[in-house]
This record gives sequence, structure tokens and C-alpha cells, in this order.
Amino acid sequence: MKKIVLLGLALGMGTFGFAQRANIPSNLRNKSALVKKATSETFNFKKSPNAASATKGNTTLEEAQIGNTRYDLQTNSNTQNRIYAFEDGTVGATWTQGLDDPNFADRGTGYNYFDGSAWGDMPTERIEAVRNGWPSYANWGANGEITCSHTGGADGLILSRRENKGTGEWEYSYLQGPDGNPDLLWPRMVTGGENNDVIHVIAITPPTANGGTVHEGLDGALLYSRSTDGGETWEIHNLVIPGTDSESNVGFVGDTYTWAEPKGDNIAFLVGDGWTDFYMMKSNDGGDTWEKTMIWANPYPMWEEGTVTDTFYDIDGSFHIALDNDNKANVVFGVNRALSENGTDKSWFPWVDGVVYWNEDMPAYTDGGLHDLDPDVLDEAGSIIGYALDVNGNGEWDIVDGDDNPAKYYVSPTSMSQIAIANDGTMYFFCAAIMETFDDGSQNYRHIVARASTDNGITWSEPVDLTDDVLHMFDECVFPSVAANVDGDFISLVYQADAQPGLAVRGDEDDYTDNKMIYMKVDKNQLGLTTSIQNPEVKTFSVSQNMPNPFNSTSTVKVALQQNANLSLEVINMVGQKVIELNKGAVTAGTHSFVIDASNLESGVYFYNVKANNQITTKKMIVK
Repeated sequence: MKKIVLLGLALGMGTFGFAQRANIPSNLRNKSALVKKATSETFNFKKSPNAASATKGNTTLEEAQIGNTRYDLQTNSNTQNRIYAFEDGTVGATWTQGLDDPNFADRGTGYNYFDGSAWGDMPTERIEAVRNGWPSYANWGANGEITCSHTGGADGLILSRRENKGTGEWEYSYLQGPDGNPDLLWPRMVTGGENNDVIHVIAITPPTANGGTVHEGLDGALLYSRSTDGGETWEIHNLVIPGTDSESNVGFVGDTYTWAEPKGDNIAFLVGDGWTDFYMMKSNDGGDTWEKTMIWANPYPMWEEGTVTDTFYDIDGSFHIALDNDNKANVVFGVNRALSENGTDKSWFPWVDGVVYWNEDMPAYTDGGLHDLDPDVLDEAGSIIGYALDVNGNGEWDIVDGDDNPAKYYVSPTSMSQIAIANDGTMYFFCAAIMETFDDGSQNYRHIVARASTDNGITWSEPVDLTDDVLHMFDECVFPSVAANVDGDFISLVYQADAQPGLAVRGDEDDYTDNKMIYMKVDKNQLGLTTSIQNPEVKTFSVSQNMPNPFNSTSTVKVALQQNANLSLEVINMVGQKVIELNKGAVTAGTHSFVIDASNLESGVYFYNVKANNQITTKKMIVK
């Protein structure tokens, strides 16, 4: 079916709200496709002369084109941290830039800087002297900035830094791989420590499919390195962290890992894809020691060629993580389905959809079952926060029906997720989602969609298409990267846009065209939040997660009061009915406990509200 897009319809649409989640027809959800294996040529970058800027009709949202690239693959799975919003109102942004197709000898880091009043001219050259790609970008030291990207050769990774952001000459250093494997690929870098001068890097040795060799039993070994002098020396160098070793991993492929923005010495990263376990590695001492937390146990965790599988639900390989003020990890990830009928080819299901929210207070998906990540089950549990949208509200998902749809990024229709958390606890979620109301006749476009939560991820504001205006009605908007600092009135992000769904570098292998790198400044009020929510009163009590959780008999909730209060707890089911009420009346400051008895509750997801005087805290619990 071809969906005709009318200009009048596009102009008449607002940026707020959608009628409902779209029900993806079963014939689409059961449609599989082979994953095209990547080659070394897949991972290769141009630039355009004229700067441009645009402001949406809603003046609370501003955009500016800050760069251009004809090399259009910004990531194979997870988008790097490519933008940083500094506290003084300046912003630095990067991307993989290449203008000289098809070989992209000029490939490197595209960079632009907002000095508080204007962006610089769009760059026509990379910031490095050597060909490279896949930059991560971070603040460094008191007032500096740093990037890290791979060179695809014996030099390994290149780090570019300068002590004063936005000005001065770049200085360079290199991080080589271990003996016998000097090359390192697809890095992720963040900075932490008290003065943001500790550099943390993860990257992989080249897998054999990319001309590499096995390292410490891993076909593509994930290595961790740490530096405190700008990358001149490395006090931890090419470490295989216990838990990421060959005892539980066959190997890793490009971009299947991502860092959280550090909180001082609290650092964490995610690792996984649809054919490996999905887990978090976390350190509270700046990388000296690590703890592994399994989020999803793959039913075929050590899959290698020759292993025939059933069809199973899996992660789609695109995910993101943020630490809150309690250093608790908050994770968003896409779900999909997978199959290897002959033990050689891998299949994915292009129309299986859903983005899951998860945090450390919630149980993991660790049974290793084929249906652990069934999006229908997850949706009933309230865990799905990103999904296909029925924009026109007609009860159907009006997308183009054809073999070319969707454009091939090898992720779910709603994916490329980002999450950021403000100091007041408000969570901001962004993703790239296939939109039913915009297509080019053969493929539907992806747009940038956002939501927010003020209750620790229990409920979320209505989805907002940030790119539904006339400027973007025929734009493919993908690879969003959100600045971690979201404490002001605005949120900063950068994404890639062009006129054709899909990619030239891989997947669809479309013709090379100019792709715009767009900076977007989002007013928080546009996400359905009010001033009172964004500036909540300071809580005078704290509430623990119920323990144990999940449970089938009793579970305890502890409340720490800073002052005397009337204290109560109520349990609410998924349809909003109050099923338990416990009232302690007037109590003194200190710690108090509630015991929740689940003997009369059915299995499922519940919420409990703890009220102290006029303040309320809500958390989620699961009854087995």
C-alpha cells in the first residue's frame, strides 16, 4: 500500500501527542530478512560549503545545520557520545565526516562549536591529519575537550584534545592495541574523575571477518584502557575485564557497547547484541574493579557458525544507559526477533518493534528463554516506552507495503534510543522511529521522537515527533546523540538527516548524497512537562525498592523520614485500582518499614505509592 502524504496534512499536524500505539499486523511481525554481513569496506567518509539554519514553526524548538557528510553510516549499532553541552552555555558536537565518495580518503571527525551565540562555519576538513572514523566526544579537564576515533591501522585509536574548548590547535596521541593486534576499532570514550581528566576507553580488536586475529580466545576482544594525562600514557592498557572474557563470550562486533556519562568515579557501560548476552559492567572506583549485571540472558549466548536456533526474541543491538543521582543505571534498549535456520545465516525480523526501559531496581531477563523479550508481554508489564505510533488515529498502521520497506539499519522500527537524566530526576528519552505519515512511495521515513518521565520511569509523557514540520516531512532523521547535561531549560542533541530513507554505505546501498548534520535545541516544556514538575519541591523522605522483588509472599519497603509525618502506602494494579492500603498515621522522623502481603494478589506488575504528608514517591514491583 502506498501512503500519499499531503502537504496540507503535514502542515496541519502539531508536534504534540499521538492517538495510540499502532498494532503492527502479524504478517509483518512474522516477516524475516537476512542480516547482511559487514565487511571491512563497510566501515569507511565529505563536506558541503554553505552553512544553513532553520527554526521550526514552534519557536521553542531551534535547529541549525552544523555540518554535512556523504558518508552516512554514523554507527553500526549504538551511537557514540557525540555532543557535549557545557555549563557555560557553549556546545561542542562531532560526527563521522566524509565528502569524497566512494572511497572517502578524507574521512575523519567533523566538528563544530557553539560559542554561546552562534555556531561556526560548517567544516570542510576533518580535525585530524590522518584518516579515521567513529569519534566519541567529551569534556576534558577544567575547560577542554577531547575526541577518540579509530584509524583502521597499526596506529590504533587517535585522541585529539585541546585545553580550551572551541579554540586553539588540536594535540594528538594514540592508543594502540595489544602485541600482535595493534589496531583497535569502533571506540567509545568518556571522561570522569573529580576534574574530568580521567579518560576511559573501550574498543575491540579487529574480528577475523575484518582481517583480525583471535585475542585471548575472543574473536573481537573488548578492551578497556584508562589514562590520566590526556592519553599520553595508559595506566590500564588493553584490559579484558573479567566477565567480558572468553568464558562467557565468543567475541564482539563493532558498536555493540556504550558508556554512561560518568558520575565522578562511578562508571558503567553496556555490552551486547542479538546474538550475545546483554549485560552491564559497572565500577564504583573509577575502573579498578568491576561488577557484571546480566540484563538479558541470550538462549544461545555462545553462538557461532554451525549453531542452528529456534526463533527467539532478542535485543536489536541499539541501547543506551544513564546514571541517576543515586548512581543507579537506567537503560533503554530495542527488542526484535532472531533466527538461524541453517547455522550460518542470521535472520532478523524488520517489523518486530519496541523499546524497553529497565533499571537496576527491576528484575533482569535472565531465564534464557526464547520468549523473555516478547514485546507483547513486555508491553503488558508496562516496560515498553518506545513503539510504532498510530499518528492519524485510524486504528491501522499505514505504511508502505513492499520489499524495500523498511530501510535497512538492522534495528527495530523504533530504535536508536538515547536517555538522559537531569539532577531533579526527570528522565528524557529520544529515539528514531518509523512514521506512518511520511514516505517516499517505497519506504517510510524515520523521525526523532521524545518522551519524558518524572517518576523514575514508571509513567512517561505522550510521544512527541520533534521533526514533523514542513522542513522535515521528507527527511530521514536518524542517529540521534543527546548531550548528557540536561539541567537547563533546553536539551541539546545532534542527528543526521537526508532526503532518502536508508544508507549508502551499507544496508540499502543507496546512491551517495549529502547528509545534513543537525543540531537541535529542545525546550523541555515541549515534552509535556510543566514548570512545577521540572522544579519539584525537595523530598523530605526516601523510599527503598521493595525487597525481595519479584516476590510471591511478602516484601518489605523501608522509608527514611527526615521529619515527622503522616505516613501511608498503597498498592495500585495496572488498571489503576487500589488493591492494598497500609496507614501508619503520624510517625516520627527515622526509618519505618511496610510489609506488603501478596498472598491475595495475582501475578503481574504493580505500583506502590508512599505518601508522607503531601509528598508522594512511586515505585514499581512485580508479584510472581
